[in-house]
Amino acid sequence: VVPELCITAYTCADLFGQKALLDEAEDQLFRIAEASASLPGVCAVIGVPLRYNNALYNCAVFVNEGEIKAAVPKFHIPNYSEFYESRWFSSGRKIKGRTLHWVSCAHAVQAEVRLYERLWKVENPRDDMAAIREEQQCDAVTAMKQIINPDSLHVLKNCYVEPFAATMQPGQYLQFQRIGYFMADPDSTPDHIVFNKTVGLKSF
Repeated sequence: VVPELCITAYTCADLFGQKALLDEAEDQLFRIAEASASLPGVCAVIGVPLRYNNALYNCAVFVNEGEIKAAVPKFHIPNYSEFYESRWFSSGRKIKGRTLHWVSCAHAVQAEVRLYERLWKVENPRDDMAAIREEQQCDAVTAMKQIINPDSLHVLKNCYVEPFAATMQPGQYLQFQRIGYFMADPDSTPDHIVFNKTVGLKSF
């Protein structure tokens, strides 16, 4: 058993509201969980802040044999003297079963997930494209390529979803935890599940 919030330290204060800190904390948690595979019979309890259902929780996470076995959020959140946890953390009392749940790779199904962002790098592509054509004396396609956002589409091939998600028909949508709303793609089949991001959520 290691100290409370050992990955980030207890004294991060308002930095607990920063996505970069929370992303890195989760990455390090998964790294520790993977490393536990080399320690058979050892169960470690790691303190880490975790985002869940648009809230942040101060959690004790149990890792064993390469896996995260359970994540239990703190119930009693102090708010006195030098302790201001209620400023950053929610109480685990509101969570069903008082345990956070992730998708289990052992029981989940693999899926392709397509993340879409803005297609254009500029606010008014028509005017910008016309200006580029005039300045460079080029055709429309050449001008268009200069203002297309190269990061407008990211395809994630190695994702996992609950078995229920595999039954979704094209046009039906789900909310993926902490990420956004996703819709089953017309290309999706039982053997090749595809979801498209339609709208994102704010960080916790």
